[in-house]
Amino acid sequence: MKDIVKTDLELCVGCKRCEGECPVIMANIIYQDEEGNTKVKVDHTVCIACGRCISVCRPKARYFDTIE
Repeated sequence: MKDIVKTDLELCVGCKRCEGECPVIMANIIYQDEEGNTKVKVDHTVCIACGRCISVCRPKARYFDTIE
């Protein structure tokens, strides 16, 4: 079983606290959605699933999704 960090982009406000807390360079992808809102999603190819971004996400947009 592996924990994967996911982002609920509906809840993400683009504050980038997750990026600032992340120990892995380039594990967060910052972009603008079609309405021009800043969003941050996880790059699963480099994310180490440490959960530090989850602990600082005030709108609770980041969470663990457990997969088998």
